[in-house]
Amino acid sequence: MIGYNYRMQNIYATLLVVQLEQLDKFIRNKKKLNNENKKFFKDQDYTFFTDLKSCSQNYWIKLIILKSKVQKYKLLKKTNFRGILTRPIWKFMNKLLIFKISQLRKLNNSKWALGKE
Repeated sequence: MIGYNYRMQNIYATLLVVQLEQLDKFIRNKKKLNNENKKFFKDQDYTFFTDLKSCSQNYWIKLIILKSKVQKYKLLKKTNFRGILTRPIWKFMNKLLIFKISQLRKLNNSKWALGKE
């Protein structure tokens, strides 16, 4: 028999409370950085993804849409060389072997993004 201990230790609960108290500040800072990125990419040959009017986001992931694989590799090489962590879109969960038989939706946006890679 396997048993799991799901109790949260006091230190973890304390860290969670402290982080939650600062959540608004974190999101404000991320939004500010997002707006700076939007301005920077305005005159570039890239499309900087912005939030939709009907949605709100936490501004954690920055998404740049590129026109070609060549452009992608040039941007990755340039930014990573300068110490700016950039990477291509990750593999979607439904593509992992463990989730092959899992239920999923049409994922039109995800398929579109994968086609851009």
